[in-house]
Amino acid sequence: MAADLLATWRELGRLLVKWTALSTAAGGVLYSLAVTISELAGDSPAALVWLGFPLAGGMVGVLAGKGQSQLLKPFVPLPEAWVLATAAGWALGVPALVVCTGLLSAATKTWIGLYRLMAFLIAAGGVGAFSGLWQWLLLRARIDRSLWWLLANGVGWLLAWLGVLASWWVIGQGDALPVTSTDFAAVFVLGALAGWMLGVEQGIALVGLIAQRAWEGR
Repeated sequence: MAADLLATWRELGRLLVKWTALSTAAGGVLYSLAVTISELAGDSPAALVWLGFPLAGGMVGVLAGKGQSQLLKPFVPLPEAWVLATAAGWALGVPALVVCTGLLSAATKTWIGLYRLMAFLIAAGGVGAFSGLWQWLLLRARIDRSLWWLLANGVGWLLAWLGVLASWWVIGQGDALPVTSTDFAAVFVLGALAGWMLGVEQGIALVGLIAQRAWEGR
């Protein structure tokens, strides 16, 4: 029994590492691809938000969804719809987060710093939970207490957005994130950082849900 339990946790540990690595790579590629697309379309903030992020989110989301489905296959076999759910969540979620941040930035200029930060974090968490909604619709029939997946996505997107903004601010670049290929290295690293933070949060949630499922099924 102890050997089986140890083997299970080893497999779940590998799942966490692989899931995080996939999310990290996907984040870097998504941001870089979005900037490239926006430059081809005219190099404007509007092109980045309304064209670059949706297209890049959808394309990278398809690849990430396929990778996630393969990683979860030994634990929770998922339908092909998982790929579409991931693509939809990323294609809609990233531009929604950028738009919400921009609107809040304009609406809260006179707010005290802490309240303004809280507004940004609440928006990021809400958008994150929304992005994971489509995946949750598929998980809920396969894993008990799958509502934790929505919470994990909300917290993951919140931490990812906060980490990106804080990192860019700490190195003295202010709150305007890089949006051109001249900052390509920064674009990739910031995207990868966001993907890593999201992947860690999602991976921990999945490991917990799968471990609980395995324990209750003994």
